[in-house]
Amino acid sequence: MKNGFLGLVIIFTFVAGLQNLSYSSDEMSNDAIYAELMGYSLILGIGYERLIFDSLGLSVGFGGHVYQSAPAVNELSFLSVPVLASYYIGSNRKRLYLEAGALLFRSYNNNHTFSDLFQKGDSIKPIFGIGYNLRNSPSGFYLKAGVAMTYVGGSRQIFGFWPIRPVFAFPRISLGYAF
Repeated sequence: MKNGFLGLVIIFTFVAGLQNLSYSSDEMSNDAIYAELMGYSLILGIGYERLIFDSLGLSVGFGGHVYQSAPAVNELSFLSVPVLASYYIGSNRKRLYLEAGALLFRSYNNNHTFSDLFQKGDSIKPIFGIGYNLRNSPSGFYLKAGVAMTYVGGSRQIFGFWPIRPVFAFPRISLGYAF
């Protein structure tokens, strides 16, 4: 009886090992770090994404910018922290994504016309996006390109003449490393 049990354990271990070998070539990388140009960070940012399932990922980022004109009168400083859930459509490493979340935004404005978009102080804005994702498996190059949209409220004007709608859309490109 001991030999039969030991034989079953050896066979089970062998089959489980073969199964792991067969999945290793199709395995997706679960984590990614990236640098973001425009998008939810508005100018530049960094981020981290974790795939919970093959089609669901959670990400958090950090961005900011300091702009100061020569006389130091017009100054704009802000920090942004986007927190997102991404739903991936497709399989393998090339796929489309839909995402939604919240943008935690802190603005420090001093007589700058950009303050028409985000008022001075703290705010939380709903965000959503759509685009294309390329993620090498099991590790390597990471790309996310699409449109990042932020709900900013009612219609206003920015720079005194450019009307903006309740949803502010920005192109987004993220490049990084998946592991």
